[in-house]
Amino acid sequence: MTANAQPAPTVMTDDPDLHLRAGDERIDGTRQGAVWVFPLHVPCPELRLISRAGRPDELGLNADGRRLGVCLVAITLMRGGEQQTIPLDHPALDEGLHDVEATGKRWTDGSMVLPASLLGPGEGTAELHILCSGLPRYRRDPSPDSGLFARFEALGDNCEFGLVQRHFDAEPISLLRWASTDAARLVLGLCRRFDGLGDPDATTLGWSGDPPDYMLVDHRYLSAHTWAVKLSDDPQRLEDIRLSGAARLRLLKRKLLADIETGKRIFVFKQSSPDARPEALNAVHAALRGIGPAPVLCVVRAAAPEMVGTVEALGDGVYRGHIDQFSRATISYGVWRKICAATAALVDSNAAPVANA
Repeated sequence: MTANAQPAPTVMTDDPDLHLRAGDERIDGTRQGAVWVFPLHVPCPELRLISRAGRPDELGLNADGRRLGVCLVAITLMRGGEQQTIPLDHPALDEGLHDVEATGKRWTDGSMVLPASLLGPGEGTAELHILCSGLPRYRRDPSPDSGLFARFEALGDNCEFGLVQRHFDAEPISLLRWASTDAARLVLGLCRRFDGLGDPDATTLGWSGDPPDYMLVDHRYLSAHTWAVKLSDDPQRLEDIRLSGAARLRLLKRKLLADIETGKRIFVFKQSSPDARPEALNAVHAALRGIGPAPVLCVVRAAAPEMVGTVEALGDGVYRGHIDQFSRATISYGVWRKICAATAALVDSNAAPVANA
């Protein structure tokens, strides 16, 4: 480390990043409350249940000095319509686990081995259900992709891309990152340069969302989170939230317009509707071009599996990426990374100066 080098910042998360590994293959599941569901095809090689892990005494949680991954409550194999419970004290579960607790639960150390013998004979599809809980927080390394995702800026729809940026440790401040809008209101806002956005007389306050918070509402353009999550019956408190939020909208509006004018950001326009039409992208692109040269990435649902993660250059700074799903509950982080990396590479190649012949 050089004299001027700074240590990497400590990044904390409550996400255990729970997944299976079969040889070199990573298997991601879906989370349903406290249950993680992993698809399997049996027979399969020895599995490992992998997660983040940490020592509670080093994380400031308690005096426990063990390295803890996730706390298992139940392991269930669903196969052929039948349910098989794998006991947590099964003799074959002897690697990557701590002793069974008095409560019957059992902590992993972050890398538990699940022998293939516990999955039974024969061939077919199955689901492994893991009921577990994690530590309140884990330490993780900052994402090497934070710089990549900081180059992008959301154009609303919903907060999915904002959550993608947060996953990769990119926290840009922007008007539409934590906002909800649609193509028609977005185009109207861009064409009007969001005239009047943040005017107190045009800004109302609503309570909505899951989990809920107070939302700033301008019916012409958007609804935006305030992150004020405590319901209040104090009129002055509500007025303070509304007025401070309106001022923030005015500030972020100016920043958005400046980002478009300079062309230094790649703007992400999601077309999550199954019947998305190219006219909407054309209108958004034209509205952006009326302000500045900013490139736009339109992300659509892939029409075929082989298109997932691919990006097309459509010309004049327009790119179309193909994703497997739109979801704020089970976000396809890996696919988003492929799309953004490919788009950034295309933008950079188009921006590179051409040598004289």
